[in-house]
Amino acid sequence: MSEDLAALQAAKAHSAAVRMLGQREHSCAEIRQKLRRKFSALEISRIESLIEEFVERGWLSDQRFAEVLVRSRANRGYGPYYIRRELATKGIDDTRAESVLASAEADWYEIAVGLIGRRFPEADCDLRVWEKAARFLQRRGFSGDVVRKALGVRP
Repeated sequence: MSEDLAALQAAKAHSAAVRMLGQREHSCAEIRQKLRRKFSALEISRIESLIEEFVERGWLSDQRFAEVLVRSRANRGYGPYYIRRELATKGIDDTRAESVLASAEADWYEIAVGLIGRRFPEADCDLRVWEKAARFLQRRGFSGDVVRKALGVRP
């Protein structure tokens, strides 16, 4: 690839990354993956230097991304196990994920109770509904303890 073409591709990659970040927060791994897919002819070192520049400028932050994702998913009724898996798929390491989840001001029990109240109001009197609600909460990423506390005694 000629130097002029490489510079043009780098400028296009820069613009694309700015657009992506203008739409929502991204992790470094997400930006890296999207840029590699879209600009496959661009050298990996150019993409890495672009990511480093964005991190230095404060435009790209895995910490900020993780905090936004945890808050968003908790508000949508997802539990910590689900959120931890999603963070891993987005390239967030386990240590950072645990730290962000621990500092999140989410009351997982209250979130689970709210879901049950809206989705399965009759769970406390019908065994089949209770079991269905338990499976639902588990799929949503809540621990067995939270599920048992939120649903109460099995009918």
